[in-house]
Amino acid sequence: MEPGFLLSGRYRVECLIGSGRQSTVYRARDELLQREVAVKLFRNEADDLEHTRRQGQEIRILAGMSHHCLVTLFDAGADLSDPDASLSYLVMELVRGPDLRRRAAQGPLSAAHMALIGHDLADGLAHIHHHGIVHRDVKPANILLVDYSNNDRRPRAKLSDFGVAVMTGGGPVADDGGTSGTPAYLSPEQAAGEPAGPLSDVYSLGLVLLEGLTGKMAYPGAPVQSAVARLLHDPDIPEELAPIWTSLLSSMLARDPAERPAAREVSLALRQEVINGAARHRRDQASSAIAS
Repeated sequence: MEPGFLLSGRYRVECLIGSGRQSTVYRARDELLQREVAVKLFRNEADDLEHTRRQGQEIRILAGMSHHCLVTLFDAGADLSDPDASLSYLVMELVRGPDLRRRAAQGPLSAAHMALIGHDLADGLAHIHHHGIVHRDVKPANILLVDYSNNDRRPRAKLSDFGVAVMTGGGPVADDGGTSGTPAYLSPEQAAGEPAGPLSDVYSLGLVLLEGLTGKMAYPGAPVQSAVARLLHDPDIPEELAPIWTSLLSSMLARDPAERPAAREVSLALRQEVINGAARHRRDQASSAIAS
């Protein structure tokens, strides 16, 4: 889509943000409310009923969610200016800042920052799980780090892209139309083609946190080999990590879902670590002041 295109007579397309198999995301301006937004434009295929169903489900999921750790949906619609090529789209808040994949490419994040990011993400997951939704594609590229352009240096994270999320009705759901998610971050049950429930998201978040702390992907390689590897062995959790991290990650990355903590438990554990970390920082500052 060319810059300057006016979608539905309201959203002025500015530039490309990112592109996937089923959709493309653009930076745009809402001419009515005079604000910048993100527009997710779907690739419409008239004979692809599964694709159409997923679009509808993503809209319903986002419309029912309101949480500070989730990207907010503003609008949804279809541009019919060209009768031969209708354009279905979502309009979402524009999150200023890099995704976690781009940030992690600069090197491992500090444990303090990962605790803050992990707390936000676990909090967001707990919210959607409470409403019977499983994300199924928790990965660094779907985690946006918010830049509020002020003096607040606390990293804040939002979970995005609910394109393969499902409404579970209270229990795990079988895969529909092939393995969902991204191979490097699949849970063992997803990799085995088994039903995925909320604890599948917890496993994927565990892989994201481990990668953020170490700077290394736990299961690299080609998609099939990466997916199968977690069925054969557990990820390597370095012993030099603090006990809170080795304990939490070991439980989140258990191959048996029943042995993993719920997202709410992860959120509480990381919140406590944030508090403890702040206390340690104050003690260190006090000690330095006394020593000097």
